[in-house]
Amino acid sequence: MSEVLWRGRCRSRWALPIAIAGAIGAVAMVALGVAPLALIFVALAVVMLPFIGITVTVEPQGLRVRYLGGVKQLIPLERIESVDATNIVPTRWGGWGYRGSLRVLKVAAVVLRKGDGLVLNLEGGKRFAVTVDDAVDGANALDTLLQTR
Repeated sequence: MSEVLWRGRCRSRWALPIAIAGAIGAVAMVALGVAPLALIFVALAVVMLPFIGITVTVEPQGLRVRYLGGVKQLIPLERIESVDATNIVPTRWGGWGYRGSLRVLKVAAVVLRKGDGLVLNLEGGKRFAVTVDDAVDGANALDTLLQTR
């Protein structure tokens, strides 16, 4: 396990209600005898679970995003050129959830709500944004790593 220099969290207001609605919808479809349609509601519930809350850490390796369910995403320090703490507006990043693609679109974002977030400027003109509480402290920790590499 690597050393964590900063940790921030972000909770979504919309993902849990949608996941619950999906589960209720699945039960209702089974009760109504429409089991194939229930699979769509189950899928909706499962897809929403990772976005209930995330943990963002700054580590010597870079910036790591951990989603509910254990999925992890690492932006390696050597790929990060600069970082800014800013106010993230979901509609400017394509909406809520995971949006974009660093490989295809050169822009990606994990947006769970409007407000504090980090925007990483990456090599090759790519950008990655994530909403997280105490973004200024996270940006300062990451900036310190960038200056000492």
